[in-house]
Amino acid sequence: MLYAPRYSLHFKVATLASILFLVGSMAIGWMIFQRQKVLENRTFENMSWIAYQLDQEANRFYWQLAATDSSSERLLLRYEILFSRIRLFRKGQVAHVITSGSMLDSDLEKVWQQTHRLDDLLAPLRHSTGGLSEDGKRRILATARDLRHVTARILLEVKAHVAALKSDSRQQLSSLYRWVLVMLGMMILSGLLLIMIVLRERRFGLEQAKRLRDNALALDKAVARARAASQSKTRFMAMMSHEIRNPLNGMIGMAELLEHESVSSQGRQYLQALLQSAHGLHGIIHNVLDHARLEQGAIVLNNSPFSLVNFIEKTCVYHRMQARQKGLDFNLTLADDLPDWVNGDTQRLRQILTNLLGNAIKFTDEGAVSLSVCHAGGQSLSIDVRDTGCGISRADLGALFEPFNKVGQRSHHKGAGLGLAISQWLAEAMGGDISAESTPGKGSCFCLTVPLAASDAPTALDEDTDDTVVTHGMKVLVVEDDSINRMLARVMLERLGVEVVLVEQGAEALEHADDPSFDLVFMDVNMPIMDGLQTTRRWRLGGGKPADIPIIGMTGNTSLADRRRCMCAGMNDVIYKPFLQRDVLSALYRYAGRRDAAPSPRAALQADVSSSSHGSSDISLAVLEDLESAVGHEALKELITLYQSRLFRRLDTLNTCLEQARWAALGREAHSFKGTSLSLGCQTMGALLEDMEQRVNTERGAVMKARLSRLYRCADQTFSALENYKRSLINR
Repeated sequence: MLYAPRYSLHFKVATLASILFLVGSMAIGWMIFQRQKVLENRTFENMSWIAYQLDQEANRFYWQLAATDSSSERLLLRYEILFSRIRLFRKGQVAHVITSGSMLDSDLEKVWQQTHRLDDLLAPLRHSTGGLSEDGKRRILATARDLRHVTARILLEVKAHVAALKSDSRQQLSSLYRWVLVMLGMMILSGLLLIMIVLRERRFGLEQAKRLRDNALALDKAVARARAASQSKTRFMAMMSHEIRNPLNGMIGMAELLEHESVSSQGRQYLQALLQSAHGLHGIIHNVLDHARLEQGAIVLNNSPFSLVNFIEKTCVYHRMQARQKGLDFNLTLADDLPDWVNGDTQRLRQILTNLLGNAIKFTDEGAVSLSVCHAGGQSLSIDVRDTGCGISRADLGALFEPFNKVGQRSHHKGAGLGLAISQWLAEAMGGDISAESTPGKGSCFCLTVPLAASDAPTALDEDTDDTVVTHGMKVLVVEDDSINRMLARVMLERLGVEVVLVEQGAEALEHADDPSFDLVFMDVNMPIMDGLQTTRRWRLGGGKPADIPIIGMTGNTSLADRRRCMCAGMNDVIYKPFLQRDVLSALYRYAGRRDAAPSPRAALQADVSSSSHGSSDISLAVLEDLESAVGHEALKELITLYQSRLFRRLDTLNTCLEQARWAALGREAHSFKGTSLSLGCQTMGALLEDMEQRVNTERGAVMKARLSRLYRCADQTFSALENYKRSLINR
């Protein structure tokens, strides 16, 4: 992570101070330069020289006037020279400097007046050829004498003024030099301070970057721990699901079977209590596992046409009995314009309604519980559940649909607090929503709005047909390692008139793989030695009619990934433990009861691909169908067989290249194998091979071995998927 510097206030202040000191030093330097220019020019010397010349010319004029042999022309020439010297004090830079002193101003004014007076006294000399009169000469001489005194005083004052100006300029220069030194010192100090701040900021930045890296590493470790914990939780949930559902399956199944036996009234009460407790435990486990699957996004909706009114009425039968046992009225209202058949997931819709109706009855001590169904616009239906129970406060309504949350008086009742949260998630997964309104002490209303498009009635068995009539004479193989579950399955099936063959292990099941008399196989997925997936794959490889017998997996693992593994192994469907007799009967109806309607392995695989929202299938049915239309199904079958025969040999070749560190050969073989796989629609194999080809120059050793291990696992699944597709070609 790159560190983006953020400068502190100290850094900004030090930088600003350095800039100000630099600007100040430059300004003072400019002032020194100007002062130096003033000192270096000749203004002061010129001013002293002009004052000296003025004094000298005043003296020469006086002595010329006092001389007895002075001519008029020579006297006027001296006067003109004197006048020109006086004019220099009246203009130019010298005049500007001299006029700054008040004493010089008054003396210069006197000189100017006396010059004009002399000009008037000398006027006769300019206009006549005669000389001056004695009186005129005396007056001019007196004026010239006064002028000499004034110019002498001006000379002294100018020298003093120039000396003062020079002294002042030198003092100003000295002061400016001191300021320059101060500015330079401050600039050096601010520069040093700036360097210290930069170093500190840099050190702080490095420390912060280190902290960020440490935090990032800590976060990565925390994420890794969280992922590991999540995976552990998933494994734990899968294990507990299997371990809990197996004995629970036996408990509920045996209790249901006991209901058909002759027992005393007291024993029947005990039996009802046992069933009620078992179903309660089943409901809690079901909710917890549903919550885990919903968190992982592993819930898949199985939509199919169903009779809406019949579904609602059947759902209400049990809850109407519950309401009557508590002395409550149960009212059902159905709108007249409801469609006869709609398309939806009856299992999930029943789960939502069971939660809503169960809560309404649980939290109502007197009054009534009502269910009403009507149109909500478009293809949506509105299903309202009302009660006259304890109600919910406005403050608690916001937290009503949060998992593991019980609000108000509901916290005193049993349950995990997951029912409403799961119902809301399921409603949203179906494209709907659940809203709630409540008044404490008066009751609540929960409104489920869900899209259920109208549908045509499916071609199906008559619902009034007796179960034993449909299933009588069937022969079913049950592969189950748990003795209680084997006995339970046997009794359930025999009650339906089914001939049952029980085996305990996968190897024993394969001994019957060539027996065409079986109509259906119930296969436990988790068995020791050879599990149900391996057994199913080997069963499907047997060939002939027995290889097409529908196989139903039985498992307590309810995740989508487990279901997908079962379907890829060649199973037609999966039922989850603890299963009830209606689950077994439903499987018999779908597969053994209507062999012509039973899905082929290819159809099962395609259904699995279309229903999965996580990941892609191991093979692309679209590619295979395009190949079939291009070369024919016989040629395609031969291509698939050829690919299967070479599949593991080519993986062994990759392994040999890896062990011998022949990386170039490994890349070439992966590239060639990738093209072959993708051309036959084996997209997962192709993607893994392409990844290996691209990383063969950057990843070595254990990392590349791990990739090869994934290829072996994928090859096993791809082989089974291709085998299923090939059988579908044979059955056409």
